[in-house]
Amino acid sequence: MKILKWVIGCLIFISAIAISVSAQDATDNAGNYTNWTYQANLGTGFTGPWTFSNTGTSSQSGAFLGNSTENGAGGGSSSNHPGINSSANNDAWGLYANGGQTAGAIRAFPAFDGLNGQYLTIDFENGYVNNPSSPGGGGTIGLGLLDASGNNLVELFFVGGNNCYTLYNGASNQTNNNTDIGFSDTGLAVTFTSTNSGNDVNVTITGLNGAGSFSTNNFPLERSGDEIAEIRLFNANAGSGGSYNDFYNNLTVVPEPSSIALVAAGLLGALAFIRRRKA
Repeated sequence: MKILKWVIGCLIFISAIAISVSAQDATDNAGNYTNWTYQANLGTGFTGPWTFSNTGTSSQSGAFLGNSTENGAGGGSSSNHPGINSSANNDAWGLYANGGQTAGAIRAFPAFDGLNGQYLTIDFENGYVNNPSSPGGGGTIGLGLLDASGNNLVELFFVGGNNCYTLYNGASNQTNNNTDIGFSDTGLAVTFTSTNSGNDVNVTITGLNGAGSFSTNNFPLERSGDEIAEIRLFNANAGSGGSYNDFYNNLTVVPEPSSIALVAAGLLGALAFIRRRKA
């Protein structure tokens, strides 16, 4: 009986700690903002504010808060181009870049610690993307996960002139178009889930409004052993004008409860064993 009471007491104590650990989950969306500016720090659970890395002049690259139904073929019509706007302000986070320049936005969050099941989700919607024969050259738009030092670990992007989106980890034999999801300007919901002790990710890409889907398991990170700790959104020379902007929204990062959860699971097993012995 004393052992049983001790196990129950430990479970209550650990559950309280686990609740505080779960508060480290990070979530943000464009509906929290009236302006998306450098060092903006809304949302909850992140370890740093938004920072931008824009090249060229303000007319060539930058970040803004805007209506995602206006890029690509949308023209502001939500009937055939619903977008990924937040209901609170009918906006999403936007990036624009032209003239050979690049716009980037980075946000740091509690680093994945190598446990399986930690995940990040985000909505991503691009407009048109310059192909290599365009007057300003080709463009690339997408997003990537980084370690705490800013090194790339995995990227999802679309290269102007390609047929499909590419999932990339720095491998020299990486094949462009490897997701088999064709160009879409109606949005993608993307999830990266840590697996293989944090060295790989399971990736799920769901096309919004009929844009197709893709999933793959145990996709190796570019730097094995590095913890995922930041996300980077980027628009590299997609093109000039609102039809070439790309948008992002609904960023959520869920670090799985760490070793506390494992201890709790062990104590639950001990409790079950004790009850079997008593029976």
